[in-house]
Amino acid sequence: PGEWPARKFEKQVVEYGTLIACEETVANSLGMSVEDLRKLTGTDKENENKANISLGGTLFIGDSYVVGLSQAGGIEGAKWEAKSGMAAYYFLPKINELPNGISRIFVYLGVNRVTDVSSMENYIDALKGKYPNATIYVSEVMHLGTGYNGGKAAADRMNAAIDKYNAQIKAKCDRTANVNYIITSQGIVEGGYLAHTQDNLHMESSYYKVWAKNIQDAMNGVANNFSNNQTDEQFVVNFIEALKEVTKTAKEEGFTYGNAQYMPPRADGSTNDDGIKRISCDRMVAWALYKCGYTDQPECGLCVSSGGTFIEYCESKGWQRITDPAQVQIGDICFSNQEDDEGKKAGHTFVCAGENKRFDCGSKERIQLTGSYSSYTEQPFNEPLPSNFFCAYRVTGEGVLNSGFKEGLDVISMCTGVVTEKYEDGENIFSEGYLSTQVYGEDLTKEDTERFKPSEQTDEGIRMKISSPPSLKGYQLVMYGFDVKDDITVGKELDAKDTIGKTKKSDICLILIDRDKSVVEDIENYIKVPKKEKKKKGQKLAGGNAEEKVWIALKEAGYSDEAAAGVMGNIYGESGFKSDAVEAGSGIGFGLCQWSYGRRTQLENFARHRGVDPSDVDLQIEFLLAELKPGGGADGFADYQFAGHESERRTWETSSSIDETTTAFCAGFERPSVPRNQVRIDAAKRYYEKYAGSM
Repeated sequence: PGEWPARKFEKQVVEYGTLIACEETVANSLGMSVEDLRKLTGTDKENENKANISLGGTLFIGDSYVVGLSQAGGIEGAKWEAKSGMAAYYFLPKINELPNGISRIFVYLGVNRVTDVSSMENYIDALKGKYPNATIYVSEVMHLGTGYNGGKAAADRMNAAIDKYNAQIKAKCDRTANVNYIITSQGIVEGGYLAHTQDNLHMESSYYKVWAKNIQDAMNGVANNFSNNQTDEQFVVNFIEALKEVTKTAKEEGFTYGNAQYMPPRADGSTNDDGIKRISCDRMVAWALYKCGYTDQPECGLCVSSGGTFIEYCESKGWQRITDPAQVQIGDICFSNQEDDEGKKAGHTFVCAGENKRFDCGSKERIQLTGSYSSYTEQPFNEPLPSNFFCAYRVTGEGVLNSGFKEGLDVISMCTGVVTEKYEDGENIFSEGYLSTQVYGEDLTKEDTERFKPSEQTDEGIRMKISSPPSLKGYQLVMYGFDVKDDITVGKELDAKDTIGKTKKSDICLILIDRDKSVVEDIENYIKVPKKEKKKKGQKLAGGNAEEKVWIALKEAGYSDEAAAGVMGNIYGESGFKSDAVEAGSGIGFGLCQWSYGRRTQLENFARHRGVDPSDVDLQIEFLLAELKPGGGADGFADYQFAGHESERRTWETSSSIDETTTAFCAGFERPSVPRNQVRIDAAKRYYEKYAGSM
């Protein structure tokens, strides 16, 4: 995310997940202010519609943490079911003893039996059964302090187990209606450890009020569902990008101000029969909307003024009309100079690009950025709402088109198996259109095919019987919504990562069918998208040796060239990239990173779990990557190694200096008794010269 504002990415998405970035990063990448971003996403602090949940009346269930909350949290009017030292197994048989008439429940359980996930899952189901209409909030279990049970090593082991427990309980909450997993440790856990504690297990009493505030804020966040704003944020991103393209094209290709006969321009770039390229305020907006999928416009584009129907078009889409200037936000289509009594005709239109910013082609100076606009090299430019503003329209609800994928991207097989069926449009028994035709005699999903043509769903795809991964052997996978390659035929054997077609402007649909011929609802918990091999300046980086494999893995994990080189220099200093290297003399260290003591034991246990030799390069790289991020990777055998060394981690991840990334990684991750930093730095620079810019 730190590199996002400076670069424009157009990648194939081969893994899914959650992108986390600070507000400034997101705002900069979208070309708007933080205030405009907050307004767009409904997270501005002055949002009057924000829910305000009080903790009074909540049923609190939990262990000694909840006991402390009841005594020192300052919460009035709540109900409490708490007992120190207990876990879900204790509360489960007492479910019928809980009070009736509860609409909101908070649960904090797990630290006393952190491996007993099943009891907690059963308890969540029991609460759902007793309170079917209640909203349940399950809190993360907080990490312990560095002095827990004698020292940091014990705390690290326990915190790793807590992370694994939290991940499984979060997954349970995510797939259970009205059960919300919430984060409540802000200001209590710092740097990965319980910070304000005397016994390294519980927070200090003064911090229970902080926890109560965190709980209330988290509940408000869930109740508010992140945004009260109806605007489709992805549409705004696409719309702003389209406006940038339109205004840039108009400037660079010498468009002048005037009414276009054809908008968007014809194939030869012309907008008028006389060969002059013309654009105006309304045609600019119309062209950008066309790029976003709104192709049901007149040949000349949408028009304002007395003869135009631009506002009628907005209303026909059901878009939200804004009349208060204070409510206008980025992405809104603004109209000024009202020309009729009904507010359906305007003399001018433009698009809001943030507070006091706009995209506007309402004059030759604006189009070519001359005169009073000469200080700008591109749109948008600064110009406030005019005094004669009278309305704006915000693209909302069903009026937001989904453009599907960008066309022409590779579609890869998600599993290894044999193709059992190949589907063409109209023949896919799994498509909504086919099912609608079978049940109702007609395809009721096609309400307005002309309007939705840019994002029309294709039913073309395949069905395959899975042979690998072993856990899914015998399952069937249906993939459709893309252009299948001609050589993909029934009976063809496919490997995971094989290219099987190209994307269209269509969603890709996935259906997983188990051995009992039942559809698996939570497919994301069963199958992951395999990574595709990347290339180095046209030459395939097959990972023929350990060096190449490490570089590829680090880059695919999202690390910078400088950070990757820093790791490479350290591995060279530790083992010379020999995965079977044993530390000279003591024999304690082993492998690429010379894992020692408990970390070596974890690596060996991981290898035993996978059924491979501990010296396996791919296994060690996976283990290394798992140690770089919190969350229990490598099947839960690896621990996060930067806990307590966050400043070194930040330097390693963000610095553009090879010296700094190398020494920071050494100090925060390797932590050798004799670092020999210059050896590591020299090696890192060699690897940087060899591989930088290759991916």
